[in-house]
Amino acid sequence: MDGTSDKVSRVRAYINNIFDHIKDVDEKRAAYTHTYGVSHCYAFLAMKRGLNLELATVIGLLHDVYSYKTSVTAWHS
Repeated sequence: MDGTSDKVSRVRAYINNIFDHIKDVDEKRAAYTHTYGVSHCYAFLAMKRGLNLELATVIGLLHDVYSYKTSVTAWHS
């Protein structure tokens, strides 16, 4: 076991399902790279600052989920 909580595993499964439905290979790769990179960055910052690691990881995973799920990027930033 890698120490990943059940909550984080469920969110990862949800995100992966969304990404697996992206038809464009480059867009799919970018979605995975960006989302997991942000999640790892949030987790690192949480560990460094003594904050909730699980919550930070989930926030990182979900931060762009609306854009990827709907392909609507107008309100992204």
